[in-house]
Amino acid sequence: MHKDTEIARRLYQEKSWIFFDCDGLIFDSESAAFQAWSELYQEYGFELDLKDWILCVGSGPQNAGFSPDQNLKNLIQKKDPSLVPADPDEFFQRKQARKTEICASAPLLPGILELLESIKKDGKKAGVVSSSPKEWVEPHLERLGIAECFEFVVTRSDLGPDQKSKPAPDLYLLGIKAASTPPEQVLVLEDSARGVEAAKAAGASCIAIPNDITRVSSFDHADACLSSAVCILKN
Repeated sequence: MHKDTEIARRLYQEKSWIFFDCDGLIFDSESAAFQAWSELYQEYGFELDLKDWILCVGSGPQNAGFSPDQNLKNLIQKKDPSLVPADPDEFFQRKQARKTEICASAPLLPGILELLESIKKDGKKAGVVSSSPKEWVEPHLERLGIAECFEFVVTRSDLGPDQKSKPAPDLYLLGIKAASTPPEQVLVLEDSARGVEAAKAAGASCIAIPNDITRVSSFDHADACLSSAVCILKN
């Protein structure tokens, strides 16, 4: 048995709480976001580099390492300033509309439903901790039919003015508070390197389950790295 799979199964058995990231972990909205931005870049004759994009995956806009919106505006400004939209939110709104369209039928990623069923059967509890806003996360949990599987949902909308999104630990600290449990009893499932950083900084154990977008990242700081949630469940 692969070493990381052994570690993941042991951690699952040891912990009473399992925290799930949402985007890219429960369903693949990361590919949708990258596609939506890429289409905008291509419209103006540019290409969005995945190596740049990965710097903002798993973070809120105020804590991202890269802004696809500002980068596109900078590129257009150099090419032809007259093409820069007058509305500063136009690119973001168009991206969001396209991302929403793509994600409208996005299914659960492999193993997520089975894992949630095992959590219930094993007497454990689950929560969601996401750097996306509540108005994005909660409707998708409802759409996918899994909203009732979680004891709580913590999102970027819950952050106070002095708190930051991932890779800062604040969201996971809010999750730990919502669960009323010590961090030692928490196992986090994350798809992004910045999410893993946040979970570890909060004192929780963390398994990385990267998707097609985040697979280019390094997950050396995770306790284990799996190809899918199915690996946790195999006998």
